[in-house]
Amino acid sequence: MLLRRNMEIVYWNHCVYQIWYHQVFVVKYRKKLLIRDDHIQYLKEAIQEVCEKYNYVINEIGTDGDHVHLFVWAWWSESPSKIMWNIKGLTAKKMLKIPSINKKLWWWSFWSSWWYIGTIWEWTSEQVVRRYIKNQWLDENYLNRLEFTQL
Repeated sequence: MLLRRNMEIVYWNHCVYQIWYHQVFVVKYRKKLLIRDDHIQYLKEAIQEVCEKYNYVINEIGTDGDHVHLFVWAWWSESPSKIMWNIKGLTAKKMLKIPSINKKLWWWSFWSSWWYIGTIWEWTSEQVVRRYIKNQWLDENYLNRLEFTQL
């Protein structure tokens, strides 16, 4: 199996594919709960756990405090909505363990039901999405706080 963490084509058994997803999900009630360093770090760790469990690759992550953008790769057999629900479900359970977050939201509802998924398959599209996700940060200092390394 050949798997690279950029936009190269993946060859696996009788398949050849190149599918990356731009996924966006929103904090319930659009509350700006993803601004504090410890909350962002905890979210990052939760997403890494999900990725390890399901063999996803996160290439970029960005937040503006009330929503998250992910640039994610998964196997061809995983539906985009299943990827989204796996990430949202497991990260919600983790994030709601933080008392300061749990007080501000209803029980077990960290993420809004709203979400967006778009496919990325051309090199130019990848660069546009990466730039867009990086520009989600509130200011330049936030970008330096969360350097999400490729898995």
